[in-house]
Amino acid sequence: MLFLGAFRGGLWSALAWVALVPLLWAVRRVTLPTALGLAALWGVLSGYAIAEPFPPSISEYFEQPVWVGWAFAVGLFAVMASPYYMLFVALDRGLAAGRGRAWHPIVVACAWIAVEWLRGRLFTETIFFIGNPWGQLGASQLAALPLVQIAAWTGLYGPSFLVALVNAVIADALEAREHGGAYAPEHGGWQARDAGARFALVAVPIVASLAYGWSVVPPFDPEPPGAVRVAAVQPNLELGVRWKREYYGRNLERHLRQSVEVARETRPPVIFWPEGSFTFFLEDEPAYRRTIARTLAVLDAELVAGGPAKEVEGEGATLRNRVFVLDPRGTIRGRYDKEHLVPFSEYVPGRAPDPMRRDFGQARAFVHGTRTAPLQTRAGRIGVLICNEALLSEVAAERVRAGAQLLANPSNDSWVAEEDFARRMLEHVAFRSIELRRWQVRASTEGPSAVIDPFGRVTAATPHGEAGTLLAAVVPRDDLTGYARFGDWFPALCVAIVGVAAVALRRRARD
Repeated sequence: MLFLGAFRGGLWSALAWVALVPLLWAVRRVTLPTALGLAALWGVLSGYAIAEPFPPSISEYFEQPVWVGWAFAVGLFAVMASPYYMLFVALDRGLAAGRGRAWHPIVVACAWIAVEWLRGRLFTETIFFIGNPWGQLGASQLAALPLVQIAAWTGLYGPSFLVALVNAVIADALEAREHGGAYAPEHGGWQARDAGARFALVAVPIVASLAYGWSVVPPFDPEPPGAVRVAAVQPNLELGVRWKREYYGRNLERHLRQSVEVARETRPPVIFWPEGSFTFFLEDEPAYRRTIARTLAVLDAELVAGGPAKEVEGEGATLRNRVFVLDPRGTIRGRYDKEHLVPFSEYVPGRAPDPMRRDFGQARAFVHGTRTAPLQTRAGRIGVLICNEALLSEVAAERVRAGAQLLANPSNDSWVAEEDFARRMLEHVAFRSIELRRWQVRASTEGPSAVIDPFGRVTAATPHGEAGTLLAAVVPRDDLTGYARFGDWFPALCVAIVGVAAVALRRRARD
């Protein structure tokens, strides 16, 4: 499937520029019910194409038979992808009267962006579910760094628009050729414009985007002015040794040993550990804090690390997925509780079926955190995005508008063992740095851990599936990009364009 190739990285990403053509070609030749059925099938197949490790990973994560993993994954794709592709197809059909006009591909590309925006944001601010920005078209183009720099103004939706526009132009051109260069009245269209004009329409935004990218991306400098060196630890622990009672307090020694290895000579002011590094309640364990403090004091370093937290309220207790900032004396100087939790993994929405329940011991069900100011560290104010939160561009923008000078992405990637999936996650996360022009430190359980510069370049990284450490420079920044200032203005504009076009075509049809 073209979608699968598009997200394989490198030269394979060129397939994204034609990945939507088969869908558009097919749904324009059948009845609306059939077209919607094809779109639903496309949603499931494309979901699997870019998240193929999900079925076995879900089975392993929840300790269930393989068929449960497949059933859950197919249901996930059907709910989180298919309805949006069906909406896109419905919009494309509603805009059919514009086919043959030079502007038609622009409106179709805007419809795609409207659907991507809806898919990524619809449930993000609710307590019931979460947005699904995974597999946005533009995320496949990170290797084309100059092209994607427009994300600093448009968010990832800008690069997605360029890719969708090319797909729409090709689909229109194929349809025009099928009808001999003109649309017959029975097909509801007008005389096709010159194909060269339509391709020129594509060339202008692409050339403009490339020109902008080449003008803003500086040569790589391993020690930029104002740099602060930071370290990250990747323990590469198996999923089975975390969140179970019998492992309470385990693996702290490994994290400390790796910290000493990376920081003994260079003494970075801040060390980052992954999400869930503490398999104990840090605030309730002074002995463990003293152990950590002895190492941090020797290294003269602060620690940014994740772990569960328990807040007693009356006779009950609330559990949080928390990130802590500890100073060299082991004193907790800052806290952030994850706001956007993953359903079924970190909490159970409503009454979930028993096969989806797994005993996580001390961290069975987390509660959503509330908005927190950036955490102050020796490297600057950091905006924390725990694991999947780094996929949510609007959440990252909130962190920067609140004053974050750096982004930190402590993550637990042990539940998906596929290296290709881990690479895709890193590519998605890198767009937050481009959108907001912020250095980002990603500390992962299994990798790759990485430092990403404000232009999406990975300046240091650990191998996937191995224990390792990294040491790299970051620069705290206070400037705000267009995307940080104005948010999702571009997809909102796309929605308006689709609405205006639909109304205009409807009125013309009545006339």
